[in-house]
Amino acid sequence: ACDFLKLKIGKDISIITFDGPLVRDLSTPPITAVSFPVKKLGKMAINILLKRRKSQNKIMNFLAKVEIIERGSVHTVRN
Repeated sequence: ACDFLKLKIGKDISIITFDGPLVRDLSTPPITAVSFPVKKLGKMAINILLKRRKSQNKIMNFLAKVEIIERGSVHTVRN
């Protein structure tokens, strides 16, 4: 769509996505992404499900630290 509209990614338009090799490899320049700890989130989800089985009424939350991986698809914002 950017090519069709003659927009240059990283200059005319900024694009950021959740990390994934398919998305990263499909664009030029590679797309900047938010990366999150997939294995850690998976383990935590299993633990939450196992604990929830024992205590059905308890609400559990988990906060994961994410990282922004700059790859060239985001233009610097100037104030």
